[in-house]
Amino acid sequence: MNKSELLLGVDIGTTIVRGLLINIEGKIIADSSLEHNIIIPKLGWAEQDPEKDWWKHFIKVVKDLLKKGKVEPSNIKAIGVSGSYPDLCPISKDGKPLRNAMLYSDNRCINEVKFIKDNYHLELTSEEILPKLLWFKNHESEKFKDTEMILSSHNYITYKLTNKYSIDNLSATSLIGLYNGLCEKLGIPPSIIPPKYPAVKIIGKVTQMAAKQTNLKQGIPVIVGTADSFANMLGVGAINKNDCVINYGTAGYCVMLHQELEKIAMGKFPLITLLSYLLTTGESLKWFKNNFCQYDMSKYQNNIYQQLDKEAEEVPLGAEGLIFIPYLRGKRTPTYDPKARGILYGLSILHKKEHFYRAILESWGYAIRQGLEQFKKDPLKSRIIATGGGAKSKIWRQIVSDIIDKPQNYIENNVALADAFLAGYGVGVFQHFSHIIDWIEIKDITNPNPKNVKEYDKYFKKYMELESHFFNKGEN
Repeated sequence: MNKSELLLGVDIGTTIVRGLLINIEGKIIADSSLEHNIIIPKLGWAEQDPEKDWWKHFIKVVKDLLKKGKVEPSNIKAIGVSGSYPDLCPISKDGKPLRNAMLYSDNRCINEVKFIKDNYHLELTSEEILPKLLWFKNHESEKFKDTEMILSSHNYITYKLTNKYSIDNLSATSLIGLYNGLCEKLGIPPSIIPPKYPAVKIIGKVTQMAAKQTNLKQGIPVIVGTADSFANMLGVGAINKNDCVINYGTAGYCVMLHQELEKIAMGKFPLITLLSYLLTTGESLKWFKNNFCQYDMSKYQNNIYQQLDKEAEEVPLGAEGLIFIPYLRGKRTPTYDPKARGILYGLSILHKKEHFYRAILESWGYAIRQGLEQFKKDPLKSRIIATGGGAKSKIWRQIVSDIIDKPQNYIENNVALADAFLAGYGVGVFQHFSHIIDWIEIKDITNPNPKNVKEYDKYFKKYMELESHFFNKGEN
């Protein structure tokens, strides 16, 4: 490849589709994004329209990239896509979605989780595909019978581009029970389960129809792609054993690698520990903003979160006794409880909305620390990388570092950049994952304040007392 040749990366996130065009030196040629919403037909449900929210938004973002970058589509040499997962998108023989996709945060299949545990001794949560698929079979049987294949968000886009079915090895871990013979026992045709490949394998090329819809050139190689969590690790340079990532996203998580990321991409068993996982990390802030800050939104407009941060900084550590339990969409770790709900404890006449906002910020730190303390050994002997949209907030990072007593390196969200890099890796432009390190900039380092660490110990103990009282058993 020469320097004029480009790579395209697109991430189908929970609330935003973002795409980048980069050259082989990692320089961003064009950047585009488009927001979309989560559909909530009933309490506990979470859906998106695959055609409208995923594919049509992908098309708009790609067209915008081509326009902004003023590039010829023929200069794009490979495409990589990541996305939220595990999502259940059943499609028919003609390639059309049979229903809205059930997102990873959808909790409707509680009874199916229990049925699988009771009858097959398989411990799952409503996150995984099998109980979602069983719910689909039990409640929408006619659509289920018409299902040709099940896909997640990035697999769906890859299919639309290439007309090829696939799933990467990492995302396939959410298909527990579907590759080991349980399908037949549950009346699920094994043929609807996508074949597994390494994330960087070229699965196909842009078809004539996809080229016409997107303005891309027919024949561009497309890799299998991967889950946004995997691309996120690569995009912030978490590629070595013991590297840890705290993602301040719509759904937040704290993960640690037990082997090199490159080995996982090539299909090795993904040795990754999920230390903490909260479905409503950033979504809690958006919920609070939309429901309690209408006046502030009209006054501060695009700077609303910065204003809320400033107000929260004026609130004493611990929000003057106000503690928020953040399970607005149920609980995933360290125990699974889809019926768990949020709690605001310690409310008094003293408290104002800025106390509530700070309590939400602090709840994420408590959730991370809870996950760390569940882990028998201290896993954080290497660096911790903070990323995701919420990590832009200095006060939020400081609160988390003070609660967990660990420093964080802040690196901006580079998921789409990682997608483009993976595409380049797939076509042989890059030989090692370490190449991406040269593209990544540490924006800030947040160190814990020893005085605050000591104070937060008291509040964390109170948080855990509440956790134990209300959610000590979980729901399996």
